Formats: sequence, structure tokens, C-alpha cells
Amino acid sequence: MLAAPETQRFLAAVRAGKAVHTYIVEGEEGFPGSVMARVAACALNCTAVDLGRRPCFSCSSCRRFLNGTHEDLHVLATTKKLIPVDDVRGLIAELLSSANSARCKIAIIEQAEKMNENGQNCLLKTLEEPHGNTAFFLVTENAEALLPTVRSRARILHAPRLEDETIRGLIRDGFPDAAEERVEAAVALADGAVLTAERFLSDETYAARVDTAARFLKLTEKSGTVGEAFALLNEHKSEASELLELCARLLYAERKKENEDPHSERTGRQIRNVAAFLSAADDLTRYANFNLTIDKLLITIYS
Repeated sequence: MLAAPETQRFLAAVRAGKAVHTYIVEGEEGFPGSVMARVAACALNCTAVDLGRRPCFSCSSCRRFLNGTHEDLHVLATTKKLIPVDDVRGLIAELLSSANSARCKIAIIEQAEKMNENGQNCLLKTLEEPHGNTAFFLVTENAEALLPTVRSRARILHAPRLEDETIRGLIRDGFPDAAEERVEAAVALADGAVLTAERFLSDETYAARVDTAARFLKLTEKSGTVGEAFALLNEHKSEASELLELCARLLYAERKKENEDPHSERTGRQIRNVAAFLSAADDLTRYANFNLTIDKLLITIYS
């Protein structure tokens, strides 16, 4: 499996039975930290018989943790400036009351630096007396923004953003038969996270979703295609949240490639649309009304 050294060290600890209850996953702005947290969830719960193959990314457990549908995956995320302490309490209560079918329950807190002191202290009580079958992953751009007491009870995993050329080399080594066009598409999608590129080339279902997201993006670049865009998302309603996250990735990759003036009107629209895609994806994970959420999204990106 292709992986950054930090990920390899974590996987070695898991295979040796030396994983801890709490990890702070620190990475630059973007997706690497979130991807590493999902990979960690897979590793802790993979059902592959061969320990050396964990995570295999192909067993039912791995697939469900990767796509966010596993009942033992609990994610706390917000588009607000702060994560309310009540949301932290809600996550803890959810972990205590939910059934446990996996080897290890997984709690991921995205942008953990958004927790204020009260929220972090609330979480601290759980971290001090962790349940044996629960692992916490606090994803953040800056571990120093977390309280020292929280940091002292966690192991820090760094999720560095790899250069495109580095990812390109790793991909070519790991997938020597991949067409150059697919390699370049994987590098662009990865945004510094090589495991995302690997998944694109090894998981046909995921690759198909990326292609669907690319089709949706092309529709939004034309006028008079609102109906077609809505119909496409409605056709893939069950996976719409992931498709919108992929749209944000693809659009962000396009913006980097174009290297336009950061103050141009087009760049402003792209940044606005990336934020709109991520916001709508988050709303759908919270069971917001599908039609209203997508209507709001389309009004934003077509305006």
C-alpha cells in the first residue's frame, strides 16, 4: 500500500497492538488529515486475515469506514466558527449509547481547533478515562491550538501535504499499468494525500463517483443546465454528499492548475463554489432536506 512514512508508522503500531486511544492528526489546510483519520479507522477495524494487509480497503468494514456509512463511525464537523460544547457532549453521548459492531468505535472531530476551552475540557474527561473500544482522532491544522491537557493525552500524527511530483512517482511505482491520463487525474484529485490517489486507481466504485462529480461540475459551467445538474445529483441521491465533496476537490485542483490571479473574479467564484459544495455536503450528512439543500447550492453556483 502506498503511504507516507507517518502513516506507515501508525499502521505498524496498529499491527503490533500498540495503538493508543487518542490521536491528534495535524495537517495543512485541505484534506490530508481527514483522509489519514479515515485510513486509521480502517486499519483499526479491517477484517483482513493477513495482519500485514490491514487496512485492505476492500473488506466490508474498510469500505464502510472510507465512505462514512459504518455505524461505528461518529464524525463531529461544523461550518460554524466554533464547535459548540453541546455538540461535543452529544458526540460523547452518542458513543456511549450506540451499538458496537466493529472492533473499535471511531470518533473523528474535524477542525478540532474550533472547540473552545469548555468543549475541550468536556472532551478531556472522556480522554482521561477512555473506553477500551473507542478511538478518538482530532483533525486540526494546528495542534498547538488545542489545550496542553488534551495534547498530553494524545499521540500526534502529522499528515504532510506531498508535492505532486512525489505523488506522481509513488503512483507510477504502485500502478505501473495505469494510463497516463488516469495518473494525472489521480494526482490532481489527491491534493497532497497519496492515499486518495491510490483509492481513485484501485477502487472502481470511487473512481466512478469521481467521474460523476466531474460531469456535474461541467454542467455547472454552462448556462441553462440547472435541471440537468439537479437530475444528476437526484439520480445519485444516496451518495450526493460524497459527490459534492469530490466536486470541491476537483474544483480546488482546477484552481491550483490554472494558477490565476487570486484576486480575479473567476478565482472568487471558484473559492465561493468550493465552500458551497462543502457546506451542502455537510448539510446532507446532517439529514437536511435534499431538495432544499441542492436548490440552495444550485442558486449559489449558477448566480
